[in-house]
Amino acid sequence: MKIKFLVFLLFVILSFKTIDASEPQTHYSTLWGWQGNTKGELGDGTKLLFRDLPIQLSPNNWIMVSGGYSHSLAIMEDSTLWAWGQNVFGAFGNGRTDSSNIPIKIGKENNWKFVSAGTNASFAIKSDGSLWAWGRNSNGELGDSSNNEKLTPVQIGKNVLGKVKYITGQLKVTAAITENSSLYIWGNGKFGAIGDGTYEQRNFPVQIGNSGEWLIVSCSGTHTIAIKTNGTLWAWGYNVWGELGDGTYISQNKPIQIGNDSDWVDVSCEHTANLALKTNGTLWAWGTNVFAELGDSTMVSKNYPIQVGKDKDWMIARSMRCNVEAIKTDGSFWYWGRIRNYETLKSDTIFVPTKMDHINNVIQLSRSSAGTYSLFLRNYLAKPAKIVTLPQGNVTSNSAEVGGKIFSAEGEKIYQRGFCYDLDLDPTISKDTTRNGIGLGEYHTTLTNLLPFTKYYVRAYVTTAAGEAYGETERIFTKLSTPILVYPQKSQIDVPLKATFKWKNDMNALKYNIQLSKYADFSKFELDTEVVDSTININDLELHYDYYWRVQTINGVYQSEWSEVNSFHTIKFLKQELFSPIENSINIPIDCQLKWSQNGQLSSYILQVSKNQDFTSFVLDTIISQSNYKY
Repeated sequence: MKIKFLVFLLFVILSFKTIDASEPQTHYSTLWGWQGNTKGELGDGTKLLFRDLPIQLSPNNWIMVSGGYSHSLAIMEDSTLWAWGQNVFGAFGNGRTDSSNIPIKIGKENNWKFVSAGTNASFAIKSDGSLWAWGRNSNGELGDSSNNEKLTPVQIGKNVLGKVKYITGQLKVTAAITENSSLYIWGNGKFGAIGDGTYEQRNFPVQIGNSGEWLIVSCSGTHTIAIKTNGTLWAWGYNVWGELGDGTYISQNKPIQIGNDSDWVDVSCEHTANLALKTNGTLWAWGTNVFAELGDSTMVSKNYPIQVGKDKDWMIARSMRCNVEAIKTDGSFWYWGRIRNYETLKSDTIFVPTKMDHINNVIQLSRSSAGTYSLFLRNYLAKPAKIVTLPQGNVTSNSAEVGGKIFSAEGEKIYQRGFCYDLDLDPTISKDTTRNGIGLGEYHTTLTNLLPFTKYYVRAYVTTAAGEAYGETERIFTKLSTPILVYPQKSQIDVPLKATFKWKNDMNALKYNIQLSKYADFSKFELDTEVVDSTININDLELHYDYYWRVQTINGVYQSEWSEVNSFHTIKFLKQELFSPIENSINIPIDCQLKWSQNGQLSSYILQVSKNQDFTSFVLDTIISQSNYKY
């Protein structure tokens, strides 16, 4: 039971910690930094010599940050990669060497999950577990089997490492832990920090120990400290200051166990001093102490681990050069060692852990490998935005104008805003939605492709890190469809005086109203009536007239918009009907009388008689004023 409990406790603590967890956190956090900034390492748009107090550096959307020697890397919540600071060796990975004092996006990929900024070199892990490196490579620290710097990311150990879950690169030594808990190290081997039994440089990953036995590792460039999955502590490399913690000052080029305890869970390795956490939340330190960086109220160096105070609520501790920063489980920020005082602008020695006022909710901490600056993330308890849905307007059969107004977002970045609508009450963004930009204030849009004569529910929404916020639900009742006229068509001519008017049938119509007028403004009507069908016969149109007609759908008290107006022109002349002689008559006297239908609107007729059916020649071709002729 003891072993099972220890494994469970390790899992809980590592899941809670954020600085070295193999999986990036999905929390919403603000980016902060302080101290040195001569190369723009803080990314606040300046190159001030020193920031005496921590300040917020960038918008609230970061999930991981890492400070290197003079450049910084971070991953945004959308898994994109960003860099700032000094870039003379291509540490940004954007194919350039110009520096920047503000974060700039690197590439277009959005599958980054872990970063480590080294000494002018950079390392990152993608979501598929592949390891990538770029920047300075004079000591083989990139691990690509060369010593040439790279201006863009190159994949490392594709056929050797497999999937990687943790990477750290500091002062020309790089270490990685794979998903199967194997440890690989490469780079400068001058001080035995690689741990392969030599003092040689390795420009490719070298496995240390056995597979499946390593939990976490930290490199200083001259020595390395690691914890195995069984909770034991191991160290190797330079040991002149007692930094290995084995009670001696003898350097080692292979891992040696430090003490017999098996409850270690995290470690931070600095050039000459180190920190480590146990599963019970106690903090331990050893190595040089000339600046009181061990936090034991003395300046006496120690070559074995000693407990820092008596507290049992430490979560993260990072040592760099002459001072230490640490985080407790309540998110409070602590520091000790040689610290610049923001009031006197002088360096003070702080002998024991001291809490920094007004800094809380810290969840991730990264110290510069040069010891000149630090970056950290603070948990931001995002509050839902305040938004209202404005009354709708200009509702048609298939569209409606809607509006919303965002009053506040509690300083949050607005990812998306718009409207959600559905046939059910209180729609969410899982239903039909619109996207209408970002930002506070009032916004409007038109919902389209709605069903006619249908009740919709709509409300404005806004998405921030706190999730979705909705305005009140408004009801929209679309109108009946506007009828589509079929016949007579628009601008049609020669419409007969007896015609069947047609329009498309609407399933929602109980009846229709049709209007016919000789006036385009419908100031007077020839016809204004209701019909049940989508046709009507009109038999009394006048000859040679312009008419206008339109139709409206009716369902109870609801009416559609009027259709478009179709104008048409009736025939100019009636076709004459021949009365006598009738067709195919025989034995007609030569002095017969020809008769035809009379048209009172005509003043004369053209009469033609021919022996040829095609009227190629005429017996008679004349104009007369009457509707008969004596032949």
